[in-house]
Amino acid sequence: MTELKPCPFCSGKAEITKDLYYGLHIVCKNCSIGTIAYPYENDDLFDDWNTRAETPEREALVELVDIVEEGYAFMQNRFDQEKQVKLVNAWMAAKEALGDE
Repeated sequence: MTELKPCPFCSGKAEITKDLYYGLHIVCKNCSIGTIAYPYENDDLFDDWNTRAETPEREALVELVDIVEEGYAFMQNRFDQEKQVKLVNAWMAAKEALGDE
């Protein structure tokens, strides 16, 4: 089974619910936002929930994560430990903002 990303609006936990008449939905347990109903479980159900819109902010964060990952790999032996910790914390914050695990 495909792993569900957190809710794109509140970061709440998502769950699959079954509706007697309409089929399967994915719904946030925190804010109750959800997908349309699907008559049976299929990849479209998961893709609809897990797909995130590309925005300029998200694109900038993705680029920042890539730059930091490349820079850290190259420079990890050249920075003192305090600078490494700051770099890793910035990378983790950007990854968290993207919702990637």
